[in-house]
Amino acid sequence: MPNLMHEDVLVEAVAQQASAVFDGEAVVLQLEQGMYFGLNEVGTFIWEAIQTRHYSLKELCTEVARVYDVDPADCQDDVQAFVDTLLEKELIRVIHAQPV
Repeated sequence: MPNLMHEDVLVEAVAQQASAVFDGEAVVLQLEQGMYFGLNEVGTFIWEAIQTRHYSLKELCTEVARVYDVDPADCQDDVQAFVDTLLEKELIRVIHAQPV
């Protein structure tokens, strides 16, 4: 698993998925495997964020901390674990930021 804490490592949703939000929680279908996953409120927040742009793990932690009023350091392990699961299930992929 790549070290996602480097700021030049970003994640994005793969094209082979479809998702919808029902009552504040996302359902994500991995099209190649035909498997679906239900996400809780925070997972849905992260999932919706990465649908709009590429994020580093640090940026995701900052956003989760801002919205849910938690310390970014406290949420880092949880966000890392969630992102690792999304990678494992092939719902997202790692990309590298282009140098400026």
